[in-house]
Amino acid sequence: YNKVESEDKSLEMESTRSQWGVFLDISFIRIFAYQFEENFDYQFTNSSDENEKQTKGTATGIRLYF
Repeated sequence: YNKVESEDKSLEMESTRSQWGVFLDISFIRIFAYQFEENFDYQFTNSSDENEKQTKGTATGIRLYF
């Protein structure tokens, strides 16, 4: 994602997201499952403090296409 700066310019945030998965199409129905990982990097501009956060998850579901 793009690097973003807070309105008061005291914090910058940068992040990346990876996603991978599988799906099976049966006629107009799609059954899917995917995993994702997001890495966030927060940097305070008025100091050298840095904070990193990682989010991981799994999603499953069914989609109808008509």
